[in-house]
Amino acid sequence: MTLTLSWIEGRQALAAWHDPWRDLVQRTGADIYLTPDWLEAWWAELGPGRRLVALMAQEAGRLVGILPFMIDRLWVGPLPLRVGRFAATDPNCLILTLPVETPHVARMLQAASAGLFDRYGCSVISLTPVSQSASYLPQIETLAGLRPDLIVTRAQQGTHCLFDLPDSFAAFQSEKISNKRRGQYRREVAALTEIFGLQNRDFAPSVAEFDEFVAFHNCQWHAVGKGGHFSDWPRSPQIYRALCASATDGQGLRLYAQSGAEGPLATQMSLLSGQTCHWRLPARTLDPRADKLSIGKVGLLLMIEDLIAAGITRIEGGRGEYDYKTAHGGQNVPVLRILISRNRAVNRALLQLVVAWSDLVDFAYYRVWFKKIAPVLRKKVGLPMRPLWRLWIGSRL
Repeated sequence: MTLTLSWIEGRQALAAWHDPWRDLVQRTGADIYLTPDWLEAWWAELGPGRRLVALMAQEAGRLVGILPFMIDRLWVGPLPLRVGRFAATDPNCLILTLPVETPHVARMLQAASAGLFDRYGCSVISLTPVSQSASYLPQIETLAGLRPDLIVTRAQQGTHCLFDLPDSFAAFQSEKISNKRRGQYRREVAALTEIFGLQNRDFAPSVAEFDEFVAFHNCQWHAVGKGGHFSDWPRSPQIYRALCASATDGQGLRLYAQSGAEGPLATQMSLLSGQTCHWRLPARTLDPRADKLSIGKVGLLLMIEDLIAAGITRIEGGRGEYDYKTAHGGQNVPVLRILISRNRAVNRALLQLVVAWSDLVDFAYYRVWFKKIAPVLRKKVGLPMRPLWRLWIGSRL
């Protein structure tokens, strides 16, 4: 059958495709960051000033692919450039599967790059961050061979953690966790139950329940002089509050919570779509008795048990390397910076300039000021916590 490709623009045009888009997500197992509910929640808070476009693919009137993009204006010193990227994403959004039926992925990526350059005047397309395990990575890497007028550059930017889940929690424990750790886990669960009356549940939170988690998470991070996710990332609480109303059939925003007679002990916040869980944020009590019994690690394993029971086959565990994640079944996977530009001398030079600017802002602002100097000043002179600069967020390529 003939594949029909077309571009649509704006929130209202995309909203008209909400139900077919959601059905497509269910068929393809696409990640939550490319679902209509996530885009609507994110765009309401952070979309103003950006242009929203989407490439649609239909076959005999049936939606078989959708790729939403946002077009940002990136200032490289005094020079404004248009950058195309997946809509409603930030440097934490690792997309493993696209809402595109497999036979059409390569063609849609080709058409998307052509449209973003020729139709919308982008100077650079950034698909960053891309996991080495992303299902569409092979089609990206062959793009330049299919279109010699384009150049695709890639470089590793750290790692993220993936958990591949078997059919049962018993199999997960025997395959992924050492005998010593399994014994410790059983003893810790027993001790937490005896001391605190440990109870475990997973649920789609109401707005009030989500706000309780925000306070719980903030308490842990503020105690060590750091902002935590909800303080650092602009408008993030508002985005997740909007998601609370859209959770359906075990998908969307879910909390995996452990509590006792004295209150909450640990909670994991995750985003589910298809068979993939994006484990976004943990929080745990400051009670030293629970900390001694590894309540955070116990909470992770209890979440994994619940996810396996729900049919989830993969957990994307966030960027960075953490020993406790790999000790509990996770695997560190490379994260790639993938940029696409025209294969011309002036465009290649411009791409080098954009990358140099991005790296300079990252080093000067994030690595030096935000990570090192600001925390010291908070302790010494009471510097207030400020969210991450949008300049830095927008410059990440």
